[in-house]
Amino acid sequence: LMDTNKNEEAARECQRLISNDATEWNHWVRLFGDKNKIKFIYPHMPKGSRLRLSSATYEFVLHQFLRDKNDLFLDAVLEWCFGETQLIDTKALLVKLECQEEGEQEGYKTDWYQEALAELYLHNGEPMKALSRYLDIGSFKDVANNPEISYLQSEAATRRQKKAFRLIETQNLFVYASERVLGLFKISI
Repeated sequence: LMDTNKNEEAARECQRLISNDATEWNHWVRLFGDKNKIKFIYPHMPKGSRLRLSSATYEFVLHQFLRDKNDLFLDAVLEWCFGETQLIDTKALLVKLECQEEGEQEGYKTDWYQEALAELYLHNGEPMKALSRYLDIGSFKDVANNPEISYLQSEAATRRQKKAFRLIETQNLFVYASERVLGLFKISI
């Protein structure tokens, strides 16, 4: 099916045929990734409640999303790193991302990447670093007065704005935020 570009159908068939076999899932996720078609199998992958794949497999998918500059990276981080079925060690992931980011010039400047890092920092008890990432996100510019920004981008920016201000309030980051006043000016209320 994948050879005939029926990628979504192939991913659904994986879910049907290998539903409870972690070894086969690990194999097929890698195969989809090797063919640059990871986005098709991602929604069908086991999420840990009944079946858990190896951490390396989930990390492989995240790496593929980063390599392809795919905003599904944020969705996967939010889905796999938090909650009862934490599928990836968030501290280890954060260390890897910070190391990769240091050697990269432009690749990690996307809003979705910055938001993912902010969420990871927050989860790991580093609220100032989380706020710093939120304040650096480009979508905090005045979205209300920019007709070129789509509704979904506007909605995401508004969500991030609320998170940033809630973080300032709940973590008592008023002094730190005042030092980053330029970032706060980017946030339009």
